[in-house]
Amino acid sequence: MTISGFALGLASAYPTRSGLGLFDPVAEHAWDAVYPAATLLIGLRALREYLLARYRGVFVDEYQDCSIPQHELVLRLADILPCRLVLDPLQAIFDFGGGVVDVDAHIAPEFTRFPDLETPYRWLTSNPDLGDWLMTARQTLLGGGQIDLRTGPPTHIRLRHDRVQTAARQVARLDGSVVAIGHRKEDTRAFARSTPGGFAAMETVDCPELVAAARSIEESTGLQRGIALLDLATTCMTAVSTVLATSRTALLRGRAPTPHAGARNEAAVSALAVVVQENGLGPVVTAMDEIAALPGVRIHRAELWSAMREAIRENVTTPDHSLADIAWGHRNALRERGRAVDALSASYPMLIKGLEFDHALILDGGRHDARSLYVAITRARQSLTVISDSPVLPRPRAPRTRR
Repeated sequence: MTISGFALGLASAYPTRSGLGLFDPVAEHAWDAVYPAATLLIGLRALREYLLARYRGVFVDEYQDCSIPQHELVLRLADILPCRLVLDPLQAIFDFGGGVVDVDAHIAPEFTRFPDLETPYRWLTSNPDLGDWLMTARQTLLGGGQIDLRTGPPTHIRLRHDRVQTAARQVARLDGSVVAIGHRKEDTRAFARSTPGGFAAMETVDCPELVAAARSIEESTGLQRGIALLDLATTCMTAVSTVLATSRTALLRGRAPTPHAGARNEAAVSALAVVVQENGLGPVVTAMDEIAALPGVRIHRAELWSAMREAIRENVTTPDHSLADIAWGHRNALRERGRAVDALSASYPMLIKGLEFDHALILDGGRHDARSLYVAITRARQSLTVISDSPVLPRPRAPRTRR
């Protein structure tokens, strides 16, 4: 369970007493009200008794990325229950508007520090040499130095587009889970879209594009719903804009798409025509399945596509809840149960902190600063491949000049 999930679950269970009111997950600054509301509740006698009855203690991992409001909530919990924090300052890569905790200013005055962990347990059985190299690399990065990929188990590949594709194919054939790590989400999605072999881009937990698409599909009918569905398909898949180009043109011109017997897209166009003709959401699921089955089409944002499909299926059987609310509820549940990852994932450091994979391919190591680089190189248990213009990382940053 994340701090966000815990706080929202608590505050929304008692909205009047917490003062949270109606929570809109896609509204700007929506989460700003959640943590103070939960903190307020924890101070109440009844809630303190509830927490004591349910929990024996609290462990908070990845604490270096806690925001100040989250830290205030944890301090209130620590007044009630034994509380232990686990953190690594070198992995502090989030940047909240209200700031993140500082070890000396916020944590040291409130908690007792235990000795640092120095055994690379993740790699003891899978690749002890890699674990030892990463421990040395960690000390180098903490000291502001650069690591040399030629001194240890990682494989370095000179940055070049054709080599990225070759490396991706080679790593994808390895046994076990694989993650390709970009610098930002745009890198991740571009890689998954352009690289054959089944890499799927990982989505953020809140996935605002899912909620927005759900509202677009639910609040539209007829031609507009068909367009909304094609927009989502184009976002999630390759070749859809080409294979269904004629159907999209028809929709934009105010006509239902017309299937042609024997055409390779006949089933998908027929299903899309039913979406336009009927008001219910049931035909949308059928159309999604037919679009996904089109020859030459590949899903590179499978998480977004499947989340929408499951939300629509649930909405058909429980129409008293809006599609957007169901979609968001599915995503919010990940805060408690954790997420499953694809065997071939494409992601970036902010989304994979705390996750483990058998193999990692860093797409452009030269774009990472020390903290982002450290998160990236420590994701793999067995093998690490880094594509960069130099084997020595991180690259020195050019000083900024005033104009």
